[in-house]
Amino acid sequence: MFQVITAPSSEPVTLTEAKEHLRVDGSLEDAYITSLIKAARSYAENYCGITLFTTSYKQIDNEFADSTIQLFRPVIQADPVVKYYDTDNTLQTVDAADYTIDYLNGILYNADGWPGTYNRLNAVEITYDAGYITVGEIPIDIVYAIKILIGSMYEHREDGKFTQPTRVQDLLRPYKIIKI
Repeated sequence: MFQVITAPSSEPVTLTEAKEHLRVDGSLEDAYITSLIKAARSYAENYCGITLFTTSYKQIDNEFADSTIQLFRPVIQADPVVKYYDTDNTLQTVDAADYTIDYLNGILYNADGWPGTYNRLNAVEITYDAGYITVGEIPIDIVYAIKILIGSMYEHREDGKFTQPTRVQDLLRPYKIIKI
């Protein structure tokens, strides 16, 4: 289970960029286009399994399953904070030196195995920040895919059978995280 602690404060495509892409003048549809930007970003993130802009997450589990933990949404910005309730039901923090991190894929690995936990719900809590820090860091293919999605959703706003263009998946596929 995971929860968003702090949502992203910006989007990979600005309202001005989206309106230029759509060839829309005026501000009558600004709120609608802004919602399309968020929906397109969300689609790209869900498809790829990554976070595009800085977002803080809390990932919770009942125990450490094995030596490897897959975080919900990479790209990880800094060392996650791993807390757990030990066998005495006392909250502890795992030293970051005790595990290795694959920042791009969001994988934590502890060769010696993770510590034992108390038999309780939510015994393990991992907090971390994920996403690119600036728009310039986001691969241009992802930004372009988001613009295509915005255009397609704008054009087909009343179509209940909307499917994203194949080109979007082709652009996003190289950035798709393979879950372990």
